[in-house]
Amino acid sequence: MPQASVKLSFGDYLTYDDGSNYRYEFIDGELIQMTPATHRHRRISRYLEEMLRQEITKGLRSLGT
Repeated sequence: MPQASVKLSFGDYLTYDDGSNYRYEFIDGELIQMTPATHRHRRISRYLEEMLRQEITKGLRSLGT
């Protein structure tokens, strides 16, 4: 007989730590293990982060901060 999964609250999700390096999505109270990011995905993420950082810096300079 299959065992019913336990639904988590959003608060439970925010404090959840299983001691692993896995990342999870929180969908309808259930944790879904995410696949690791590919090298290409990490490169794109770093590029976008740098572009955003540069735009924020430009914006702060124009405000005189």
